[in-house]
Amino acid sequence: MLGLVNRSIEVFLRTTYGEKVWKEIAARADVDARGFNSLRHYADETTTRLLRCAATTLKKTTLEILEDTGSWMVRLEPIRRLLRFSGGEFAEFIDALEELPARARMALPDLVFPPLTVTQKEGGFTMCKVMDGPSGCNGLSPASCGGWRMITAFSP
Repeated sequence: MLGLVNRSIEVFLRTTYGEKVWKEIAARADVDARGFNSLRHYADETTTRLLRCAATTLKKTTLEILEDTGSWMVRLEPIRRLLRFSGGEFAEFIDALEELPARARMALPDLVFPPLTVTQKEGGFTMCKVMDGPSGCNGLSPASCGGWRMITAFSP
């Protein structure tokens, strides 16, 4: 797993739940409490263990941890600025979602992003579907869903 993913989970946990909780999770997961290096690659098992220990400590599911991480990430100003490149209006952003994995690969070629589709439905509805990705996605689908839920919550 790309270290950036683990680092994102780590910073979310530290920021949201505090240093004491992070250290407890890191100890349970047998990872260095000083944190992850964004540029390193880690075994997928490390990410899985981190998520399971966070879920146990926080009494949540791993899915909830990932969704919460995605929701937290899109509130960060640097991420919001990057997402604005997908369109100035919410409808433009949704129309450009299918391009997101390719755009992400330009900046992070090693990031395995889950496939997604955007379908226009009757009555002006749009359906965005994030599919289970290939090995290596390790939770990016639920994190993506969490992010998009947060984006839609603040859109007209």
